[in-house]
Amino acid sequence: ESFCEKWGVDKGYASLKEMIDTECPEIISICSPTKVHFKHFEFLAGLPIKGIFAEKPLSNDLKEAKQIVEMTKDMVVAVNYFRRWNKELQLLKADIDNNVFGEVQKIIIHYTKGIKNNGSHLIDFLNWFFGKVSLEKVINKYEQIDNDVGVDCLLTTSSDKPIILSHIPNVDYVYIEIELICNNAVVKINQRGQRISVFIKEQDPDYLVFNRVSIQKEINTKWNYCFENAISNIISSIEKDEKILCTPKDALESFILCENILLD
Repeated sequence: ESFCEKWGVDKGYASLKEMIDTECPEIISICSPTKVHFKHFEFLAGLPIKGIFAEKPLSNDLKEAKQIVEMTKDMVVAVNYFRRWNKELQLLKADIDNNVFGEVQKIIIHYTKGIKNNGSHLIDFLNWFFGKVSLEKVINKYEQIDNDVGVDCLLTTSSDKPIILSHIPNVDYVYIEIELICNNAVVKINQRGQRISVFIKEQDPDYLVFNRVSIQKEINTKWNYCFENAISNIISSIEKDEKILCTPKDALESFILCENILLD
């Protein structure tokens, strides 16, 4: 009742089954705590619904996460690694794929919070941009906060490009920065994906024997449309068989790498 009053919800339910039976929704969002995701996936998998939009991670348990992928393999399910629905990041990925900035040589990422929460967003980003990434070495693990652990580690892309994943401990703010160092440019994804800065190689006017990188453009991404774009993707998948941009199988790949990092 308090939630409904705060958010202006006309009808609220204390029972999931009662809500389903009364409202007959076509698309359902799983926003419950991670520890009960499996129970809710299992419940919904037996219902004639058309789509699911699920919060990440799929589960706290690897076995459960694998079961979720299996039980939903014939369903339309999107997992909320929301950067995949950022249209400016989609265009940037196309530029990276087409070597617009030259070949990527190294990726450096800074993040706050733990590897399963913020960290898994970044691992999904890496898998999306560069194919399946792998663990090379864990450098440091930090004190556990809210059942999650911050980790510094070295990763590699499928084409053997080095990735530095650097955790920032003990700060009271969210910080996620991605730096793509290419042959002809440096691309920075700032403010959790809200801005893209492109620095292009040019001759240094003061030291002619050197090249430098200078800011060419800054793009404010329409990041706040990611959820709307995700729902459009789900609807298009239901109606037109469009490919879901982040599937449970994609989310499982990130989950497995996070587990390997924590076990190293």
